[in-house]
Amino acid sequence: MTINQDQLRALLQGDQAHADAIAPGVADGETSPLSFQQQRLWFLQRYEPASTAYNVCRAFRLEGPCDGAALETALRALVQRHGVLRTQFEEHEGVPLQRMVADPQLVLMRERAPDRGTADWLAARLQREADTPFNLAQAPLLRAVLIDCGARVSVLMLSMHHIVSDAWSNPVLIRDLAQAYRNAQAGAPGLPPLALQYADYARWQRSTLQGARLETELAYWRAYLGDAVPALNLPALNQPALNLPARSQPTAPGADAVATAPCAAAASPAGALDNRAGHHDVALPPALAAAAQAFCRVEHCTPFVLLMAAWQLVLARLSGQRDFAIGVPNAGRNRHEVHDLIGFFVNTQVYRVRLAPGLTARSLCRRLRGEALAALEHAELPFELLLDAMRVERDLSRSPLFQVLFNMRHDDGAAPVLPVLDGLAVSLVSEAQVEAKFDLSLDIAVGAAGVTASFEYRTALFDAPAVAAIGAYFIDVLATMLAQPDTVLDGLDLMSPAHTAALLATGCNPGGPWNDLPVHLQFAAQAARHPDAVALIDGEAQLTYRTLNLRANRLAHALIARGAAPEVRIGIAVERSIDMIVGLLAILKTGAAYVPLDPGYPAERLAHMIADSGMTLLLTQGAVLPLLPALPQTVAVQLVEQPSAREHDPAVQTLGQQLAYVIYTSGSTGKPKGVGIAHQALSRHVQVSVGFFGLTAQDRMLQFSTLNFDGFVEQTWPTLCVGATLVLRGPDLWDSETFYQALQRHRITVADLTTAYWSLLAQDFAGRGPRDYGVLRQVHAGGEAMPPEALQAWRQAGMTYIRLLNTYGPTEATVTATTLDCAPYIGPALPRILARPGSLQDLQAPEAAAAATVEGVAAEATGATGVGAAVASGAEAGAAETENAAAARSATTPSQMPIGTPLPGRALQVVDAGLALAPGGAAGELCIGGALLARGYLGRPGLTAERFVPDPHGVPGARRYRTGDLVRWRDGQLDYLGRIDHQVKIRGFRVELGEIEAQLLAQPGVREAVVVAQQGSAGLQLVAYISPQREDAQVAELRQALAATLPDYMQPAAIVALARLPLSPAGKVERSALPALSPRDQVDHSDSAYVTPQGELEQALAAIWCALLDVPRVGRDDNFFALGGHSLLAVQLVSRVNLQLSVALPLRAVFETRSLALMAAHIATLRPPSSQPSQQSRMEDLASFMDTLESL
Repeated sequence: MTINQDQLRALLQGDQAHADAIAPGVADGETSPLSFQQQRLWFLQRYEPASTAYNVCRAFRLEGPCDGAALETALRALVQRHGVLRTQFEEHEGVPLQRMVADPQLVLMRERAPDRGTADWLAARLQREADTPFNLAQAPLLRAVLIDCGARVSVLMLSMHHIVSDAWSNPVLIRDLAQAYRNAQAGAPGLPPLALQYADYARWQRSTLQGARLETELAYWRAYLGDAVPALNLPALNQPALNLPARSQPTAPGADAVATAPCAAAASPAGALDNRAGHHDVALPPALAAAAQAFCRVEHCTPFVLLMAAWQLVLARLSGQRDFAIGVPNAGRNRHEVHDLIGFFVNTQVYRVRLAPGLTARSLCRRLRGEALAALEHAELPFELLLDAMRVERDLSRSPLFQVLFNMRHDDGAAPVLPVLDGLAVSLVSEAQVEAKFDLSLDIAVGAAGVTASFEYRTALFDAPAVAAIGAYFIDVLATMLAQPDTVLDGLDLMSPAHTAALLATGCNPGGPWNDLPVHLQFAAQAARHPDAVALIDGEAQLTYRTLNLRANRLAHALIARGAAPEVRIGIAVERSIDMIVGLLAILKTGAAYVPLDPGYPAERLAHMIADSGMTLLLTQGAVLPLLPALPQTVAVQLVEQPSAREHDPAVQTLGQQLAYVIYTSGSTGKPKGVGIAHQALSRHVQVSVGFFGLTAQDRMLQFSTLNFDGFVEQTWPTLCVGATLVLRGPDLWDSETFYQALQRHRITVADLTTAYWSLLAQDFAGRGPRDYGVLRQVHAGGEAMPPEALQAWRQAGMTYIRLLNTYGPTEATVTATTLDCAPYIGPALPRILARPGSLQDLQAPEAAAAATVEGVAAEATGATGVGAAVASGAEAGAAETENAAAARSATTPSQMPIGTPLPGRALQVVDAGLALAPGGAAGELCIGGALLARGYLGRPGLTAERFVPDPHGVPGARRYRTGDLVRWRDGQLDYLGRIDHQVKIRGFRVELGEIEAQLLAQPGVREAVVVAQQGSAGLQLVAYISPQREDAQVAELRQALAATLPDYMQPAAIVALARLPLSPAGKVERSALPALSPRDQVDHSDSAYVTPQGELEQALAAIWCALLDVPRVGRDDNFFALGGHSLLAVQLVSRVNLQLSVALPLRAVFETRSLALMAAHIATLRPPSSQPSQQSRMEDLASFMDTLESL
């Protein structure tokens, strides 16, 4: 990195004059320590021996007569001069050492290119060379191939491992090789010896960087970086979004990234994630480059500062984060003695990005200028020592401290300087593609020819169009910064107008024309048009539209007599029954708004809802009334069983903006909050729902959801407004077989289910195999994220011919705002299984689903009849499709299901923390605008103003609702990424974790409390962590207290007591540092007591851990890295385990089985049947193991 060479020299010259000189002395054949830079690279190669991420391969075109013998002599002279090229790396009891070999016998390989297709052959040959791993234990770590291409043209391929070279080394190598070639042709001696070797530098570095000098450097970086550096959660932008690897999968040992050269910084080795690299270059427009230079002159800063600031803003907008880190490599050659050495000197510095509110482009650059100068003053500390000192948590999913790199270099604008030899012209052909070392890297080249931004990315996470968009956005951000340097960045649209317009168009579905007739009037029209049609089915009971309308009218008149009118809130607490629908219709017919009250809720919660809603009337049943809390005197009671005698439709005028219903959702203050939906929004959503349901009067809709869940709204009112039949689920939740029987019995055509229930249903159905699902044609799953694995169960159940929609929407946006048709993610529809009573079975295509079955086909094939034939035929169909469709399924199932596109009447916007539009593909908060938003929160104007904010992109007065959901656009669809706040959905219910925390803190024995949602074996579940005020605090007592105040879906699955909750540097609870529960831990935890190792193997392993980590004891659940382990200790651990326990434990296992118990269990699978091997056999095994290591 070249920030400013004059600054660099000024800062370093004074210190260097007083620094200890680097003394020569490491002889050939002598072992010596690795430099800190080499040590990390050695570990990464040791972790993944087959990795080629650190191979550096270049090809040179030689035009003219090439003297192959002289070239081989020159290469050998080069290796003799630079001892690092003839160095091999050995391991002694887990400690890496290096040794210079006196005569490594480098051989120049000779090959002949084909006469045709030479260019393609050469490219493939270079890539093959780059894909060939190096054995670090075998010198030299330089390979050379001379290829004769005919017509006096040759190509020289040189390959080195990064552990012995960096970008600075390249011109040194070319210069010395050219001189050695001239000397060889002239018969002169090779090259003069160097005064110093790289091994001398490594030994000097180890000896000087310690004590007070080391502590001074560490003190600065600890203070600058703080205790916890948040990971940059940059969303994957691979298009199409298929089979993206989850970031929880191992991609690196998490231990310790290392940057290599200024043009290509290294980090993590190849792991389970595909690390293939892609590249994209974008040139800054000359006018923009000129404006950047002018800004830098005025601000007295370097282009590094300005472009780094722009990159920080890009990453912040892409990730939705204000706090993260970026890696910046520097050459690491601060001493003039090492300028002529080939070797790996590059160091990486970490810049902590903290984008506080109120920053402008100018103030950001000024702050960053100070940070850059301070980083130069403290550039001596190796990145590896920083990691060890900070005890960074090792995470297999990412490199530590930073995941994205920024580098800047200054070119003179000319072509690479290559030697001109007598009769031989030399030019650089190309460099081979290598693996990406980071998720995303930006390399800026500044020269006379202009400024070029080069992006390197993992193709498994990003694709070319996505990175091209990032490049264009980088240009947009830089241009906006220069155009408005003093405008506060929060809320500033950093995109071009064309980009902004495209995003707004993608998210907007205006819909219309609208039918704003209130739903109770639409229902009455259906009752008049089709009075004898069946409106409701409840078990054996049925109700026609005429009867339902008359019963609702009679009850409505009774309510009106008690004061029901527009804007009056009426509570309704009834059992799941026909009375429930009668009561709701009656309330709407009065013009009032209904407030659902689930009789099963705790009395305290019901009492709050009754008081908070301001209801003056409660509609209930005689059997339910005793279950309710004591009512205020201001609340009158109307029983469903006591209607009026008047049956005509009430003559009440209902306006569109008047309240239709209030649904209470979880609140962060500990109390639920009421969301008020107006009649117009309800009517319009009914119209929208009829459309995406495809509802007609012939349909039968399953009424599945409870009254207090807004899915009830979508299942009930569209059905009754279109003249279809509503089939009520009973009071008990159906198991899968009861659900199946209901499909057959009631001929249900459409089912709208919570995602959790749908997923369990699909899995149960899959276990039974394909069968007849009656006339079911469409299913919706909504309320929480759809698990992609459930799609496979859906397919195995033979349900692919049934249209499946993934639905999303908050209560505040009137139920559903987006839908996704899952057909592209399921694969082609399988034949449908049809059954008739007493008939044989047949397989029939979906388009012929309504036609008669062809009897006898399956019976002839299987000899079976009835249901058994259907199962047999379905099993055969499933078996037949398994082989053919497996590849298709794996190619179409995403790692996370999108939530689709906007429904009519919705305007979707993805915004950053400042509510400015986020760029396409970037993570941000979803805001929903349009004509179907709630009025707000009942009686909470402050909260309403906070969540329902002005929409600057809409018509005057337009609003948008801040959902708190983290999403991103991709391929015109929304991906759901999680919650920005601490709100989650459990079993379809939205839960504010703060409400549960408030209830926990209200208990006398709890000092601190935090609740998180964790993925368990049964799906997403709540886990409460508490810090008790007294040691005898009982989890059972807490559970009893929570049961009295919270509904069952808000009850934590586990309560874990900790001495203290982990805190961030800001003093807030560090949720990411809370211990995760493993599958076997899904039970209550009253403390985190030490657990004694069990059995001889665990005890032996614990002893090794204790000795290695210098701790007095190790519990079976302890984490190796949490106790102070790091990458090199992991290597030593493997060495000791293999020696003492007579196994061949791979290094990767240390990172994959971090607890003592899990590691012991893994070791047990590696041990031979004989549990008592002899000492001789142990030594033989060790020798074999070491031989294996050396041969890798």
